[in-house]
Amino acid sequence: MFSQMIANNSNTYTAIYCRLSQDDGIYGDSASIQNQKTFLRNYVLEKGWKLYDIYCDDGYSGTNFNRPGFKQMISDIEAGRINIVVTKDLSRLGRDHIETGRYIEQYFPDHNVRYIAINDNVDTFDENSDDLAPFKNIINEYYARDCSKKVRYTLNNHMKTGKPTKTSILLYGYLYDKENRRVPDPDAAPVIKFIFQRFIETQSCSQVAKELREKKAFLPLYYNYLVNDYNSEKYNDATDEDKYGWTRQTIYKILKKREYKGDYIRGKFKTRFKSNVRRKATEEEMYIFEHKYEALVSDEDFDKVQELLRNNINKQAVAAFNPYRRILRCAICGNPLRLQNDKKTGRTRLACRNNEGAESPSIEINMLNDIVKDDITCMQKYILDNEDEFLKRVLEYMEKQPYQKKVNDKKFEIENLKKKLEDTKNSEKNVFEDYHKKLLSRETYLSLLSSYSEQIQELENEIRVKEIEIRNSTYQRQDLYAEAKEYLKILKEFNFDIEKDYSLIPELYDSIMIKCEPVITKYKQRSPIIDFNVKGINEFVRGYIDGKQHKQNMRNIC
Repeated sequence: MFSQMIANNSNTYTAIYCRLSQDDGIYGDSASIQNQKTFLRNYVLEKGWKLYDIYCDDGYSGTNFNRPGFKQMISDIEAGRINIVVTKDLSRLGRDHIETGRYIEQYFPDHNVRYIAINDNVDTFDENSDDLAPFKNIINEYYARDCSKKVRYTLNNHMKTGKPTKTSILLYGYLYDKENRRVPDPDAAPVIKFIFQRFIETQSCSQVAKELREKKAFLPLYYNYLVNDYNSEKYNDATDEDKYGWTRQTIYKILKKREYKGDYIRGKFKTRFKSNVRRKATEEEMYIFEHKYEALVSDEDFDKVQELLRNNINKQAVAAFNPYRRILRCAICGNPLRLQNDKKTGRTRLACRNNEGAESPSIEINMLNDIVKDDITCMQKYILDNEDEFLKRVLEYMEKQPYQKKVNDKKFEIENLKKKLEDTKNSEKNVFEDYHKKLLSRETYLSLLSSYSEQIQELENEIRVKEIEIRNSTYQRQDLYAEAKEYLKILKEFNFDIEKDYSLIPELYDSIMIKCEPVITKYKQRSPIIDFNVKGINEFVRGYIDGKQHKQNMRNIC
């Protein structure tokens, strides 16, 4: 047996793994990293095994396996350097019962690594090992979850009191006094007052940022480095951009902070157990204490700034309305055309920003509206007036092309594979249950588990390949007749009402490609050339329209 080979092999290399987090403090000094090392090193020496390395993660939670020491140990296992992994107990390996169980039951056996948790009497190559390991893993996770709840409860109670807390990142404009209360910073507070006052006067974040760059005012993060030595590695060799690179986004974020009117806010972000992803808390979830310290901005000025910001956003939203943003593209580079406002003429153009020169595509949005309207009007005239004939031609084409049968055949194969996959997963689950009921030996269990895992992987890959074949096939369109009827429905709805029908444009077109004729003389204005690709059924739609005459009509409009 492999376990006997390991026990008697002088080339056995053992890894000691130690972990400790703040949640483990209840165990006292016995759980310390140093004590874990001593205890495990003595165990390995008593067994006569060679110690390859000691891997430690001090201060890392067991609910997350993204730990540097653990990742290094796994890397060495993958390289074939380790035969045995030893921990003091199961909770040192991890407190996520699913991931911990996966490593014990699958990963270590698949890599011929023997895992031992001494205090929990777990040895993956000993049939007399404790079979309660899965339940202990669940208890370990429950302990971590319970600790997390207690920590959150304590933090929430502390936040409810509104007691000031010092943070490593200063709120720009303030310093801390001896009792950790915020007090105005004589150097940075005037900058905050300047930002709010100048925005009220100019109503432009960009203008305020420009003036601060000219004044060479320090950015908040760089100023925090100067005052608090925060993030010194980044700012030791700071550039002018790092020091004075104010942007409209930086100004906007400062203007939105209600802390500058003296409000103290706790609990701005929320996290879930076993998750590192933070979400912004709602105002109801935060703890807000109004006028807790000296304000840099009056309530009246702060409210005025918020109103101006809302108005600016609304103006930008109206100005930036572009119904073609997903479909209008440059015929030269393929990139989308962007809105540009001409301040002199007050007109809005769509232009490609990746190309320069005479051939760079550019068109006024009102002109494009007229061209698109004419194109849709043409399609309405030629297609809606001949609806029955149009649908008949679609059916005739479908009868000649066997693509639908191929798609349906592949779908049928995928359904059968999915049923087989579900059955295999159920069989794998039954084997796991039988093993823990001691109906199967460990060798039989591992053999069956490996076999089922391979089958599941093969079935999942086969399903994925067939799904990709359907998507990438030249016959990927599943039902042209249904698409044609949906297309006719949209055409009937389209009246070119700017408030309503612009949302239908992306439903009618896959893409609108645009390029411009080169300028021949300075008196000749460039004419845009438009190429429409109707959604899904372009060949049928254009079959009803004389393409050359239609394109000439489009040019005449320009």
